[in-house]
Amino acid sequence: MKRFAGFVPLSLLILTGCAGDNEDNQANEADQDTQSSEEAALEEEIALLEAELEDVEAERNELLDQVADLEQELGEMADGEETGEEAPSPFADDWTPHGDRFYDQVWMYQEQTELEADAGFERESLDWRDAFGEASETFNETHGDLATAESLLYTWLGERNMLEHPDSFDELTVRMNHQEDNLAEAVVLKWGLRDDAIAGEDFRLTLEEIDGSWEIADIEVRVHCRRGTTEMDGEVLCQ
Repeated sequence: MKRFAGFVPLSLLILTGCAGDNEDNQANEADQDTQSSEEAALEEEIALLEAELEDVEAERNELLDQVADLEQELGEMADGEETGEEAPSPFADDWTPHGDRFYDQVWMYQEQTELEADAGFERESLDWRDAFGEASETFNETHGDLATAESLLYTWLGERNMLEHPDSFDELTVRMNHQEDNLAEAVVLKWGLRDDAIAGEDFRLTLEEIDGSWEIADIEVRVHCRRGTTEMDGEVLCQ
């Protein structure tokens, strides 16, 4: 009985030693799992940073291209100024004020500005209509000694203060067409009015010679709208 009892502690020591080895293995495996997770997280972060770096590099290249384009445009503008070249016309190359184009307001051919396009504005011209009160007997009676259609036209322009207040618009164009010896037609085209709805205003004058003096027989007016038109009480107006 004593020999058997002395053998028991040795068995317990062996079992205890095996249990300690298992705990060490489990701890090592846990450490390895933790290290693997940390490595995976770092690799993922590196991948994200590399992708972000690629995006930044692409954006940088795009900005460099824009800078190069602007520098080229600036150089072309400088070359044009040095050589005295005129800026390209916004109108068609073959435009001439003949035929029906005699009445054209050429600025209506210009492309919309970016602001107008973003706001949804579309330029539109109203039809010619009688300019009531413009062709008065008083004017013809007061200026009954005008020997040419041109002198009549510029006298009328002066009375309307178009020649004295050029700051009220950007451009004034005058065209004259002698249809017969005693009959002429003139158009006066104003553009760039200081008005948020009306961009331009045109006048069409019929002039005739009676007994050696030129008179105004008729005047019509046409309006160009910046933001299109609207209808109110059956009348079409600029909006």
